[in-house]
Amino acid sequence: MTIRLTNPELVRESAYINGQWVQARSGNRLPVTNPANGERLASVPDMNADDTFK
Repeated sequence: MTIRLTNPELVRESAYINGQWVQARSGNRLPVTNPANGERLASVPDMNADDTFK
């Protein structure tokens, strides 16, 4: 069974930090997959503690 969003804008591929949607400073990303079938759903920033402080 595949679930599709009716509004794809609900999926964010950024991290919400200090009131802003941001990417990792390194530019690295992690895949988000459906564990039932391995399908790639999105990707998210691969961040560490340094990315959360300005």
